[in-house]
Amino acid sequence: MTNKKSGSREESYLMQKPISIIFIARSKKMKHLYLWSAAVILLSSCKDDSCEKSPSPGMGGNVKVSGYVRHHNAGIPRASVFIEFGATEFPGSDTALYDARTSANTAAYYEFTGLKAGDYYLYSVGFDSAISLPVKGGIPLEICEGAETVGTNIPVTED
Repeated sequence: MTNKKSGSREESYLMQKPISIIFIARSKKMKHLYLWSAAVILLSSCKDDSCEKSPSPGMGGNVKVSGYVRHHNAGIPRASVFIEFGATEFPGSDTALYDARTSANTAAYYEFTGLKAGDYYLYSVGFDSAISLPVKGGIPLEICEGAETVGTNIPVTED
């Protein structure tokens, strides 16, 4: 019969004794087996956060990038959306220099299809009818090998 009272002798004894597990290897081979097993477990549990990308980003892949053009939390319907291949920073506001373009629909949704893994910059310009002002903005995008669909909203703001 066990004593379930808090603060009993049995309970306090168990709380004071640390529990330890010791493996005793009987030979050098067993020691090496334990060490190799531990190394394999440790190395296999490491997470690889690297992102493999195409050396030449752009069209010709199978990745779809899509999202919404947003000013604060409001959608910007019919905004123009531009994409620059191989860019990690804002390439500038001259939209004629971007590699591809699309338009957001009436729900402010845009999409680019057929992209390869790599770095990109998304840039959008539109008009926010709620404040009667033009808006623009962009965001860098990284697509890793193996991705099929990447969802990214483009934040825009007034000048």
